[in-house]
Amino acid sequence: MRKQLERENSTRIGWRSMSEGKIVSIIAQLIVAIFLIFYGMAEMLRQKDEPFAGYQNLADCISKNWNKRDPRQYCLAIKRKVEHARRRRYGNV
Repeated sequence: MRKQLERENSTRIGWRSMSEGKIVSIIAQLIVAIFLIFYGMAEMLRQKDEPFAGYQNLADCISKNWNKRDPRQYCLAIKRKVEHARRRRYGNV
């Protein structure tokens, strides 16, 4: 019975079997991942309502170009070109 318990304890995978450094590393990676998720969401929300090329926002562009083969990709290409031209002219503002 004792050998069976020792075997179960030695094969158990969990927080107790990890070193403290490994746990800190995993927590740090989780914090970075959470930060990147929230940063990406904030960036998406910021860009969502930003006007470009005579359109109020991306949704407006898509609704006005519904007859294109892929309206979303069409509008994203326009937005990329406008942003690239803006960056070349004004820098990263």
